[in-house]
Amino acid sequence: MTKELFGIRDIIKYGLIFLGYPVSSSLYNNAMLLPMSQWLQDVRQSLGNFDFRAAIKAGISVLGKLNIPSGHNSRIHEIVASPLRGPIRDYILLCRISFVSAVFMNALHLGIPWYDLISFESESPFCRLKEQLKQKDADDATSGFEDTDEATHIRLAFGECLKGIQPDLMPTDTQLTTPHHPTLDTIPWPGFRSKVIAAVHSDPPSIDREDFCLDLLNDGLRCWGFADGNSLPSAAPWDAQNWEAAPWFLEKWEHLTGGRDGDEWRISARWWSMGARTNV
Repeated sequence: MTKELFGIRDIIKYGLIFLGYPVSSSLYNNAMLLPMSQWLQDVRQSLGNFDFRAAIKAGISVLGKLNIPSGHNSRIHEIVASPLRGPIRDYILLCRISFVSAVFMNALHLGIPWYDLISFESESPFCRLKEQLKQKDADDATSGFEDTDEATHIRLAFGECLKGIQPDLMPTDTQLTTPHHPTLDTIPWPGFRSKVIAAVHSDPPSIDREDFCLDLLNDGLRCWGFADGNSLPSAAPWDAQNWEAAPWFLEKWEHLTGGRDGDEWRISARWWSMGARTNV
């Protein structure tokens, strides 16, 4: 399903169709313009009440039986032309990498197993370093880090493990000291990662984890790159500059970003100006 750029809206769409519900193209496309919870409300208003879990199960079953092309026919990347004015030679070809593909590629770079990403109860390997350090300190009374804060202590002790990580994926102090799901480690916006973790651990939590995850899977975040039209497109999902958030995502989760003047909005606006959200 990753190769076909299928997301949560596709799973629900084909699941509903399989269950006998008529899903119009306009209703389907609205998923790209709204938070997931709001879109599901619209679907229920249009189609009546339905079993969400049954639709998900049916959609996965239907899409899982499709033949996935390989090689150059693969649709890991979706190609869109930037609507810039000028002759065809001045057009920019953008390639979109599915959220799931980008997450898995960054997880590979970080050494996070795929099965940790799909388990809701998984814990980031970065925060596990804290427990390893406690054990190490207990075994070595002369560690020499007594005057350092906890995150710095971890960096000093595990510097060799961390030094090969791409800059935008380098764990923040919050990632090193607070338990969280490893999927967050794969998003190359450091401030965003820290704020999400803090929001989950606030009392009471200031975000609904399930709602937040559904919005991520509904293309709330995307990874982009460029293509020349003659070869396979390429992008670097570990680079913060290559990610973009949907306007609705930034508005809904503004408290998790640097605000409208922050990096997340600025980077996203640059991709919007090149037509990144022109084609849903």
